[in-house]
Amino acid sequence: MHRRGFLRLCTSIAAASLASPSFFKDLVRGSVEFKPYRKAPLLKEDGTPLTPSEVSPEEQYIFFYPYRATPCLLINLGEKVDPVKLKLSDGTTYLWSGGVGPHRSIVAYSAICPHQLSYPTPEVSAVGYYPEGVLSKLLKRDKVIQCCAHLSVFDPARGGEVLEGPSPSPLTAIVLSYEGGVLYALGT
Repeated sequence: MHRRGFLRLCTSIAAASLASPSFFKDLVRGSVEFKPYRKAPLLKEDGTPLTPSEVSPEEQYIFFYPYRATPCLLINLGEKVDPVKLKLSDGTTYLWSGGVGPHRSIVAYSAICPHQLSYPTPEVSAVGYYPEGVLSKLLKRDKVIQCCAHLSVFDPARGGEVLEGPSPSPLTAIVLSYEGGVLYALGT
């Protein structure tokens, strides 16, 4: 590239960044395919950090993230969970990062169903995990998350992918990290 062409390119980029700063922010972020929120360690009831060894396989735990009133499910599926590409109802795709922890077996999802926003309460758990050996009401399958309000069923080992029911989208995955023996929530 000649000097004159390089100057034109730089001028064009500068003008475009003034016209649409968000374009360049997204371009620079590029491979970051999640919405970051405040990094938060997952804590036990006594306020100490939760370690992966304390997350029993096949048991669901409820935590709240990114807001105090947003329930989420934390599940140790007991086996390595690989990343998977998911497709939304509008045709867009994204890469779900898979499990975290020493065995890459721990996943987390918003416990709010994307169909009609049903969620668990202390009295009734509309959205819940069916562990190994416990069959869901609709698909008669274990190792799934089901919303009992309208019977949408999701696969926690495949990024919350819809298996059955009226939900137009997968469950919202909570992006986790595993650092220094502690689990953190990073975003959605």
